[in-house]
Amino acid sequence: MKHLNIDPAKIKQLVKIYSELNEENQIKLLSKAISLSAEQTQYERIKKEKIEFKNNEALKSEVQRRISEDLKDAEEFCNLLKKAGPNEMATIAMVINQLSGGKLTKKVDISINITERNLTIKELIDEQVPGADYEKALVNVKTFFEEYNTEKNSPYV
Repeated sequence: MKHLNIDPAKIKQLVKIYSELNEENQIKLLSKAISLSAEQTQYERIKKEKIEFKNNEALKSEVQRRISEDLKDAEEFCNLLKKAGPNEMATIAMVINQLSGGKLTKKVDISINITERNLTIKELIDEQVPGADYEKALVNVKTFFEEYNTEKNSPYV
């Protein structure tokens, strides 16, 4: 099984960014993610095969060649599936599941819960500025606004 690299803060940031994009940019982001995933898969395969390359460009070229080859194979497989009937498709699914050690029937559910609420300023300060004395800051703010309002209402300003 592929290791899931899940950092909740990064997932939250990614979901927030994704949700703020229009549909066209969401499709672009998903396409880029799929492309990066394909590249990573090929890099990992090459690493497991312990193949050495004379330079980084040769490695990148091999990765792209393998991705193109996999895409051609996937296209051929899809064309075969289009011609297959339900029984043939069921047979193919069973064979793939058997050959993959059950990966086809493994289901991973990832749940993302996004909640939004308004914090009080005290909650924000306590969370973001550890060690700050909220009460002292509150006195400073009150003093600031008293002085600000006095100056604002002064006839000399």
